[in-house]
Amino acid sequence: MNSLTAHRHPVFRLPTPFDIPEILDRILSFVDKRTLHSAFLVERQWLQLGRQYNVFEYAWSDARRKDYTDLVRAMYRLPWISRLQWHAAPRMDTFDDSVQADQWFWLLAALEHLGYGQVERETAYDQADESWMYRYQRWWEDEAIDFSTYQANPLTRGPRVNLQEFELKGHTDVPKFRLILPLLSTVTKLRFVNVGGDGTRHQTDLQMGLIMQHCPLLEYLYISSTEPDGEQLPGPWNFATTDTSPASSTPPHPPIVTLPLKSLVLNNAMFYQHDLEDFLAFTPHLKTLKVIKANLLGPPPQFLRIPLNTARFSQVLNNLPLCLSVLHISTKKYSYNDLPTRFCPNSQERSFVASDFTAPLLRTLRQQPNTLTSLELLHNGNCSSTLHDFLCNSHHLIHLKAPMTLYSVEHMDLHGRLLNAPYPGRNRPPTKAGVSPPTPPPGIWKCRNLRTLHVSIITPDTSSRRKRSGPCPEFSRIAFGYISRVCPQLRDLMLLDELSPEYPTLDMRLQGGFCLLGRLKHLEKLKIGEWRRLDNLTTRNFEWFIAAGRTEALKAERQAASKEGWRRFLDTDGDLAPHRIAKAKAKTKADATKLTALAEPAAPADPTTPANPATPAAEAAEVEGGGGENEDPVQRKMHFDWTDVDPGLKEDLKYLGLAHEIKVIFDEVDQRGPPQVPFFSALRYATICSPSRLELPPEREYKRLVVTRTQVPW
Repeated sequence: MNSLTAHRHPVFRLPTPFDIPEILDRILSFVDKRTLHSAFLVERQWLQLGRQYNVFEYAWSDARRKDYTDLVRAMYRLPWISRLQWHAAPRMDTFDDSVQADQWFWLLAALEHLGYGQVERETAYDQADESWMYRYQRWWEDEAIDFSTYQANPLTRGPRVNLQEFELKGHTDVPKFRLILPLLSTVTKLRFVNVGGDGTRHQTDLQMGLIMQHCPLLEYLYISSTEPDGEQLPGPWNFATTDTSPASSTPPHPPIVTLPLKSLVLNNAMFYQHDLEDFLAFTPHLKTLKVIKANLLGPPPQFLRIPLNTARFSQVLNNLPLCLSVLHISTKKYSYNDLPTRFCPNSQERSFVASDFTAPLLRTLRQQPNTLTSLELLHNGNCSSTLHDFLCNSHHLIHLKAPMTLYSVEHMDLHGRLLNAPYPGRNRPPTKAGVSPPTPPPGIWKCRNLRTLHVSIITPDTSSRRKRSGPCPEFSRIAFGYISRVCPQLRDLMLLDELSPEYPTLDMRLQGGFCLLGRLKHLEKLKIGEWRRLDNLTTRNFEWFIAAGRTEALKAERQAASKEGWRRFLDTDGDLAPHRIAKAKAKTKADATKLTALAEPAAPADPTTPANPATPAAEAAEVEGGGGENEDPVQRKMHFDWTDVDPGLKEDLKYLGLAHEIKVIFDEVDQRGPPQVPFFSALRYATICSPSRLELPPEREYKRLVVTRTQVPW
């Protein structure tokens, strides 16, 4: 052996920037989250390093058959998960919830094994609690699960990541939920979304004191309920004491002077006003307070629903050292929109009940400085025209959250395609000259830097017609195309259909233009519809949605199969030309009176000259140019004025609503090699045609769509 190699000393390695946490934090702060998430999966050392920089998430729904393959896989990942979503589906059989209970018990046992705490097994808060505790103890003894095997994967070795966010959605029993409370001591964000009884149990009854007692690090609390009278939050909300029932053996926690709570949102809750006021005294760091559609209880014994005592509540806010940036208070019957103006005068975020968002309120907002960056519209409401007016005049808006607020696709119809489309609906064009149109003319939103958009789309199409023949692709192409061009900076997009969950408004087939949203290169979260039924979707309708569906073989197969189909779709573009609609309706004398307002030509045509077929480019030019001086005044009013529109945006919107746009997209997607423009490159979560709001990676969502879709006879 060479003496030089035999006596070699270890080489001294100088420290690198990666060895100094402060420098590493500074370096990684310039890298976006998606790149970090991909880079940390390259090798084991980077994976260990990235545990403190990445939020590892997992979503689970207990509406599964009795197959625990996915659940076992989730248990392997649990040491790495810092955000967990759990969707509790309603039970179909009142007397058999063993499948859902088993899955819940698996989660409890795994959290216990990881050292989050211990579920109480000996005592109970009430008889219902005792039943669930007994069931869990019996399940634990029968299953005898060895959770040490779930640490066998070398990549999961090491200290666990603390669970920081827990989200419970859907139907649940509070006694069952109380089992997990002792295991949530590290949680900083807790959400109960649409919780409530499912008709088989007593009404839920959450105790704020227990939540604060077991979650001392909680900074964000959100509670929403589907109960008709609201989620019961019995008082007092005293977090410094333990449970007061005689059977409780929980050791008392030390008194807490203040809570780290920064955001409190109570949606459809039932409680006493003084309980909330007393609770606010212990939350000096609170920045967001939203009490939405509350049921405030009156004094016993009647417990009548009473309005808010604004004088007393205002005095409480004045006496407390709170610095609120967002404030919203509303009850079942009243809204108190003057409180945010008084206590948050410089706030850039406002929340309103959708039914209150009227023209007078909009005029009041315009009297204030136009600095609003976030608008939230709560609960159901049809304020489409007011919302459209607001969006067309709000340059600084970044976030719009109005998932149950109806917005008509007619406001996006810049070229008047819907006026010329022969589909029946409530918003037909006027039949006489001089009659005002039923909705304001279309327009382009000024908030082109919009990052969040949650809204419900409605169309002139009727649900009865959709039941017979499915949704109209023209409406969907206008909605998808408009959003993808006008809002290029979107990160979070949610388009719902609250009017007809059985028969969707938006067409998710290829001709519907869903692919147009692929232009949103920054989009991270996508949710389309909450329908319980899907149209006749095939694998081909969604295979392009994920990277695995854009292989060279699938591209060639898709191009060959759709060659004839695209010719048929493109032929329909000509049917939207105004003179073709007029010619088709002139065949019936009953429709002759409608032609004047619908599609009267600008100048008399020479009968000896054959009509040229309307190409997409020709039709776009015709619509943009208008009808000139001879155009009908009502028709001219419905045309959009392109004078002040950016030339680049005007060019992008030329083919809005036409199938030509879809063909251009798929020509790019299906070209050989990588596409020139990344397609959904930043998308992390997708929920498509699902009544639950679980956020799944695109690959898992595609698998769910293909495997679990329900066909309807269209």
